[in-house]
Amino acid sequence: LTQTDSQSDRPARRVGCRSRMSFEEKAGTVDANAGAYTWTQTLEDVQVRVPVPDGTRGRDVQCTITPTHLSLRVRGVAEALIDGELCGNVKHEESAWSVEDRCVVSIMLVKVRRHESWPALVRGGAELDPLTKKQMDEKMLLEKFQGEHAGFDFSGAQFNGALPANPDTFLDNIGGDGADG
Repeated sequence: LTQTDSQSDRPARRVGCRSRMSFEEKAGTVDANAGAYTWTQTLEDVQVRVPVPDGTRGRDVQCTITPTHLSLRVRGVAEALIDGELCGNVKHEESAWSVEDRCVVSIMLVKVRRHESWPALVRGGAELDPLTKKQMDEKMLLEKFQGEHAGFDFSGAQFNGALPANPDTFLDNIGGDGADG
C-alpha cells in the first residue's frame, strides 16, 4: 500500500507490514548447530529450533522454561531433548515455545540482560566455536547500532577489526565532552 501526498499527488511513503523489516530479517542470523538442536541469539533473545518426530503436536510436548533452566521432552522420545541450566537468565513469563509444521519445536527465550552473549545454550552443552561466536557477537553489535541510529542501515555492515571488550557500553561516551563521569 502507498499513501498519496495530497499536496502533490505523489506517493508520500510506503505503508504496511513490509515497510519495517527487523534487523534479523535484513541481516540474517548466525545459527549454531548443537547436535540435537540449532540456536541463535540477538540482543534481546535466544531462539532454539529442535527437530522432533513427524506428527508431533503441542500436547505431545513438555517444555519447561524457568529463569535459569530449560527442559524439553516429547512423548515417544525416551530422553529429554534439552535439559539443563541456561547460560544466561531469561524472562520466563515472556518466553514461549510452539510446534511448527508438526516436526520442529521452536523456543524463544527473552534475555534478562540485553546484549549478553551466551557461549552455549545450556551449561555443559556444545559451546560455540570461535568463528561462530565472533559472527554472533558482530551481529548483536550491529543490531545495537541499528537500534541506536535508526536512520542508518547496518544490516550489511562488516567489521574490519577486533570487537570491543564490552559491546554493551561501546560508543556510550562518543559525542560527549570527553570528561569522565
